[in-house]
Amino acid sequence: MSRTLCQSGETMELNTLVGSLSARKTECLAVPFGIEGLDNAELSSLDKASGGLLSRLVKKGDIKASHNNFLMISEPPGLSAQRLLIYSTGKDPLNEQSFLELMSGLSSQLTKLPIKAAAISLEGLEVSDRDPSWMAQQLGRRLGEASYLFNPFKSADKKPTTLKKVSLLQPTRKGLEANKRALEIGTAIGNGINRARELGDLPGNICTPSYLATHAKSLAGKYTTMTCKVLT
Repeated sequence: MSRTLCQSGETMELNTLVGSLSARKTECLAVPFGIEGLDNAELSSLDKASGGLLSRLVKKGDIKASHNNFLMISEPPGLSAQRLLIYSTGKDPLNEQSFLELMSGLSSQLTKLPIKAAAISLEGLEVSDRDPSWMAQQLGRRLGEASYLFNPFKSADKKPTTLKKVSLLQPTRKGLEANKRALEIGTAIGNGINRARELGDLPGNICTPSYLATHAKSLAGKYTTMTCKVLT
């Protein structure tokens, strides 16, 4: 399990799980609608479990095969999830850029929902010259970035995300450990980015050289692989 830092010190837990999509109990289940459409084994099983709901929505045009398009279904019949979020990859094969845009969009959608936990499937997705663990790493990073909120003075009009736990759900144990490690790396990168963003957002009268030196010493004190020397 990895933790991504967000919302002024609060954390979001990210982990990997094996299980059936239709049987997964969660506040929100996010699944991709890719080039295969409902011919994808995972989506086909969800369609069957929901009594053909997805087929009807595709026929009506509610589920669109356009990149970065999202459809939220509340209380989907036959599924254990409270919400089903369909995210579309588009009609063209994914490359690095389009996948990163997709993960950013998905992360933004999830962090805006009034939920505490979510499960995400990347099953069936392929990115040119990249493996599944790379995709897991980018997901972890984008979730961390999407949860960032600069609110050091606790302004009441800025509401942090309520999302605290995200599971990467896959049908088998194949690649499970590699994906778990990739999530940890992505989380670490996201934490670093959020730290840098927070420092950059602080006003100049607070983020002084002395403040940065203190911050650097604090980071070095947390990790045995880091050292800090302040030049005066």
